[in-house]
Amino acid sequence: MNEKVLFVLLDEYADWEAASLAAALNEEPEGEGRRFDVKTVSLTKEPVRSIGGFTVVPDYSIDDAPEEFARIDPHRRQFLAQRRQRTRHGADR
Repeated sequence: MNEKVLFVLLDEYADWEAASLAAALNEEPEGEGRRFDVKTVSLTKEPVRSIGGFTVVPDYSIDDAPEEFARIDPHRRQFLAQRRQRTRHGADR
């Protein structure tokens, strides 16, 4: 099973920062197959617009994102803290 890598997308995210890393993670070394599943997550599943004008529909919302994923994104701690806070306060899904 491939390891999930989640890119956190917030309004006006810098689309160029994740592009080269996502492309590298999606490479398939000869004979090895793909090692990672690259996915996106945001506060909701509503479309998110980047500074560069790209509109992306996230794969996951903060409420339904997998618990286990690779720790690459520098916003991971903030993301998990927001998830815990929403869970404690019974946020609507």
